[in-house]
Amino acid sequence: MSECANRAWEPAPVLRNIYFVFLSLQEEKTNMSAAAPLPAFSADMSFRQIAEKSVSALIVLGFLLATDPRQMFLCMIVLGQAHFFIAYYMQYKAGKVDAGYVRRYIAAALFIFGTYQAVPDFGIIKFEVLKDVTGLWFIIHMVGDEFFLLGRRARKSQVLAFLPAIMMFSWYNLAAPFGHPYAAYVTVVMAGFLISAAMQRKEEARPLTATDLYIHVLSLASITVAGMAAMGVKVPVESFLSFVIIFHYFNWYAFAFTRYATHPRRMQVFFYPAMACNLLAIGLYAVSVTLAPFSFIHSTFFAVDSFYQWTLLHLFVTLRQEDFQAIGLARKPLLHAPSAQALDY
Repeated sequence: MSECANRAWEPAPVLRNIYFVFLSLQEEKTNMSAAAPLPAFSADMSFRQIAEKSVSALIVLGFLLATDPRQMFLCMIVLGQAHFFIAYYMQYKAGKVDAGYVRRYIAAALFIFGTYQAVPDFGIIKFEVLKDVTGLWFIIHMVGDEFFLLGRRARKSQVLAFLPAIMMFSWYNLAAPFGHPYAAYVTVVMAGFLISAAMQRKEEARPLTATDLYIHVLSLASITVAGMAAMGVKVPVESFLSFVIIFHYFNWYAFAFTRYATHPRRMQVFFYPAMACNLLAIGLYAVSVTLAPFSFIHSTFFAVDSFYQWTLLHLFVTLRQEDFQAIGLARKPLLHAPSAQALDY
């Protein structure tokens, strides 16, 4: 048959792509079945990555044990503003703060702050919507960051395994004013996600990895908190949410520190500005609560509703292509961890 005839018999592009994907999946399945048995475990996380996560968790746990829930929540807000300052600085150092960035930033700020001020306040509904939208976007942002920092794309089973942690954070954030009457049901659903993740990993015909174990630890901790709530032992909302969010901050600090530590010049580029941003945030808070003329600083940066709005702005300006790649929403997989020269919070 001639080349023209072959073209005439070609299916539509979408159907053709589906057909080729089907063929590649069949070939991959055949290759996997013919290959040697897979090992039971694969250590795909380096010692450095395990140390980063462990140290971050221990530091935040120390915060949690040393402070009461409200103080923990306040630490989250103050350290959060420092986190935002560092992100802006690192974006500037990476050459991302150009005219287009400034336009997007101003437009997003006007939309977020302007919309919140313009919408009538029906009791606590306006604040609840702001809190819930911010919380949901944050936890998705954090999951994307976890895979971004690990330098790999998530498998479907790993996304399923992360769902209990996502669900727990969203549920605690959403149900805070209303108590936890459905804790037992939530616990069962979360456990179901982990079982589904295990079944999906079996379908993927791959060994258990260190990344899987890390995700399972986070999800099992979430299920434990839900189970405690079902038995009437409730972890304070402020403590749980603050722990997760501050852990996110320190994950970035640990990641940056371990990559800059062997380069003294780069260490200075990161370490001193990071210290300055944290001291600036702490200083602004101290001034705002001790000097009456500067109380507007508190309402602008450290009031809870203001902090959520600044968080939304931060989430918007730190959207990365790699986030979508990491959780499987973009075509090209992320194959390598981000470089220390181009950190982007």
